[in-house]
Amino acid sequence: NNKESFFQFRKTALQSSDQLFNFNINRLDNLVRQSSKEKLKTASETINFIHRIESGEITIKAAAEELKISERTMYRRIESFNKNEQHIASVIPNIPGRGNRTVRLSDEVQIIIKEVINEHYLTHTAILTAEVFRRAKNRCIAENEDPPSKTTIYDRVNALPPVLQAFKRVSAKHAYQIDILINDDKDLDLPFSRPTRFLQYCHIDHTQIDVFTVDGKKPWLTAIRDAYTHKWLGAFLSYNNPSYLSVMMCIRSMVVQFGLLPEYIYVDGGKDLTCTSFETFCALYGIIIASREGQPRKGGIIERGFGLLNTTFFHNLEGNNKAAKNVRQLDGKSQPQSNSIWSLDDLKSLLNTAFTSYNENQAQVGKLTALDLEEMSIRNFGIKPKCQQKMTDEFYYSTLPLVDTHDNKLSAKKSKYVRYNKMDYFSNEFHKISKVSTRYDAKWDPEDYRYIYLFIKGKWEPAKTRKRHISKILSSTTESVLLERTENQRARSENDHKISKDIEETKAKLSGNKKLVQNTPKIKPKEVEALPELIEDSISDDPWNIPIPTSKRR
Repeated sequence: NNKESFFQFRKTALQSSDQLFNFNINRLDNLVRQSSKEKLKTASETINFIHRIESGEITIKAAAEELKISERTMYRRIESFNKNEQHIASVIPNIPGRGNRTVRLSDEVQIIIKEVINEHYLTHTAILTAEVFRRAKNRCIAENEDPPSKTTIYDRVNALPPVLQAFKRVSAKHAYQIDILINDDKDLDLPFSRPTRFLQYCHIDHTQIDVFTVDGKKPWLTAIRDAYTHKWLGAFLSYNNPSYLSVMMCIRSMVVQFGLLPEYIYVDGGKDLTCTSFETFCALYGIIIASREGQPRKGGIIERGFGLLNTTFFHNLEGNNKAAKNVRQLDGKSQPQSNSIWSLDDLKSLLNTAFTSYNENQAQVGKLTALDLEEMSIRNFGIKPKCQQKMTDEFYYSTLPLVDTHDNKLSAKKSKYVRYNKMDYFSNEFHKISKVSTRYDAKWDPEDYRYIYLFIKGKWEPAKTRKRHISKILSSTTESVLLERTENQRARSENDHKISKDIEETKAKLSGNKKLVQNTPKIKPKEVEALPELIEDSISDDPWNIPIPTSKRR
């Protein structure tokens, strides 16, 4: 009996499943007949993406972005497509089937809930969610309104942004630790919200690298990095301390390599990154400056990048400074300076190779590299026209600093050389200017010491140095010239201090002697006349017989 009942049960179950399958097929066919052309087109595109996902051509996340749906919806459509024998109706958007999503609470109750949350929950008193429900319920009863359920209150409270709750209920410091910066202006984007495209947010900063050159110095690195793709966009190495020059040369290298400019550029509040010249340059090319001063965690993109460069690149070069962390373990022969073999130009070449390799091979999201993310972003969002910049003469001159004089100008007159930094410069345009010495705006190139540029008759004219023996390695020679000038200025400042000190000491001595002379009492002629005269006859051989003059005061 049990065996017969089992076979009867299985037969009935199979018949019911066949009927259910036929019912589902009929329902799906009816759904296809009732769907519009737009829905059927969307369903066809979805099936195409599902086949591409199964073949490994595209990821589910990328397909969801192409279809402009969430990743969770894409997973659900793939499951439905496979469950229903890959029927097209299984991926048709069923918007009417979502149900009634309108709010069932009256406007008055919603206002009460919002006021209770803002006045009592989002305060430093930090009451519990259960207390929010009780107070909202009491207010609704007092105003003859149907009170909301506890689930509704809990859902409203849980929907609040965590950073807003931390800022209102605890402190701004706690909100900062959640990794989002609070902005009081709600109409603007959060400055440090997650980037959504290439070049949207770029970070720039300086660091002194942990490698000594053959000159016995550690260069400074200025680099710029994209926050979305983590791609290195530009860099500049120099012996001089970070300044406006380093920033401009770094941005210029970005334009030379890629022909791009950032939309937002984030700085750490340093004087070199907030100076008037840099702000003027950014305003000229539509770059928005945002400061992360006092927000060190917001610079993780560039700071972590510097740490990665140290561990994977600089610390693997000869002359690295790792051992100097424990200075007492070193002796004279094991100093990093004695093991250095790289010149500044060697480091620049190695750094460019490291950046190129990092952008091409370092995985950022899954197996996608920085170049893959850049390509995907450009395909989806493109690049803004203001971010596309070619290396034109106008852009080149806008990145050059003014000469270091009291008025940022140089004097020039007809057929005469211009003197700057102990070097003479000349241009054929000097034959066409006035014989009277005139001061012109002048600029110079931190990467090419051979030229300076004077603004004559409405345009910049290059003037070349008279120096005959010009090195082919311009960057190193220019750095040497700048470094020599810096050392000369430092030595001159120290010597001036010593000279000033010696002069002050001599003046003090002289002024002290003058005071002593001025304080010495002078004998008036009348007082001399008042002294009794010594008569020669009164002087005898006996010294005791010499008359003693009496004082006038007595």
